[in-house]
Amino acid sequence: MRKFFYLFLIISMLLFSCSSFSSFSSFDESGLPSWIRNPSVASGRIAYVAEGSGENAESARDNAIENVLLEISDDLGFDAYTRYYRQLSGSAYVEELDGSIRTSYVREYRGGRFSCYILFDISEEAFLSLESPDLVRAREKETEIRHCLDEAKASYMSSHDVDALISALEALSISLSEPLVDEAFSPDEILSVVMYYLEPIEIRVREKSGGMDATISVRRNRGLLSQMVYSVPLNARYWIRDTSGVLKEEEISINTLEEGTYDFHNTNPYALLNGVMSISLDIDQGLIASITDIAPQGFMDEFISTLSSKRVIYSYDERDDYTDLPYCIFMAEYDIDGALIEDGSSALDEFNTTLEESGRGIKALEGEGEDDEEIIKNSSSPLKEYVIVIRLGVSDIVEVDEQRFIVSVHTSMNCYNPSTMALISSETSVSSVGYGSSYEAAASDAFKRAGRILADVLMIDL
Repeated sequence: MRKFFYLFLIISMLLFSCSSFSSFSSFDESGLPSWIRNPSVASGRIAYVAEGSGENAESARDNAIENVLLEISDDLGFDAYTRYYRQLSGSAYVEELDGSIRTSYVREYRGGRFSCYILFDISEEAFLSLESPDLVRAREKETEIRHCLDEAKASYMSSHDVDALISALEALSISLSEPLVDEAFSPDEILSVVMYYLEPIEIRVREKSGGMDATISVRRNRGLLSQMVYSVPLNARYWIRDTSGVLKEEEISINTLEEGTYDFHNTNPYALLNGVMSISLDIDQGLIASITDIAPQGFMDEFISTLSSKRVIYSYDERDDYTDLPYCIFMAEYDIDGALIEDGSSALDEFNTTLEESGRGIKALEGEGEDDEEIIKNSSSPLKEYVIVIRLGVSDIVEVDEQRFIVSVHTSMNCYNPSTMALISSETSVSSVGYGSSYEAAASDAFKRAGRILADVLMIDL
């Protein structure tokens, strides 16, 4: 009988030497007290559970106290560790918080390491009275952001993607305006939401034969799915040349409304010879500008580039055959030092793609030479009555940081009589800006943008 008594005593000593506690009665499947995972405190109290480890039980407890105060620091917005550590480690009570360590549990592991868990509860009233004004403001802002994101989600679910995009942009504006606590509402996280709504949007134009009239719709393309998007504000801008050769420019705001489409009818009073229509998303430029003003430099580059890429262009011309136009076009790209970029085709490819999408049967050729005259002389293709030489050069490079570059490109577009090299007309006003994670990527983006703009200009003048 005595042997059984000693055995029971030894087992009890082993158990209780590894733990200390004041008020718990059950353990969970991990062998830890249930209050560690599911703390229970009285109404009007806030519970904190923290763990600390150390070479002995005392150091483990000190580290647990440090960790619980660091957690409270995050919640209150000031350094609670420096303010309360001595009180809490000495008396297990903090008067200003009306907070006490209610219970603790110490476990010893093999190798002599100890872990300590503490349950520290504080007065909710005291907690609210101590929150810093900055933290209160941050939480108010987070509530506003959450509301905007909820509105964005609801709009997206009802296929009002542009409304969702605008709500997400409003959330981004709030996120950038003041520091926040929750990383889920950081500017980078909100920008990813903005891009999620923007990227699948596609403007579609179904042209009607015989003029510029067209039916315009917007769809959401995500993977294999494509669905109609409703109430999309669009900007329709067009350039037309009348039968007198005078260039006219018009701009109107349109909306696909709940029908999902907009029938554009040309009611222009001019007798048309030809024209170009540009359709783009009409997003509040004031909102975008206000975000760009407070965002880090380059932060909005991807958004602006993607938004610009959504533009659709189509053209009208009373002529049906473009192959016999008396023009040939050469295009060349140059680095910032004026050196010809070998195989530089970013602008050329974009230029020809834009012309092809518009139904034009003409293409530009890659030019080789340091100036217009040399490009014309180096041509291996037959020259026509007129030769248009377009040269694009890098004019400025801004290195924001190692991963962000901004490149500016300026162009010249001159028309010659190749037999006499007489200059017939000159256009040098076209410029563009490109963005990228390297100089090469930013330069390519700038050249592509310039190529699209030049194609727009040329479609009016040919």
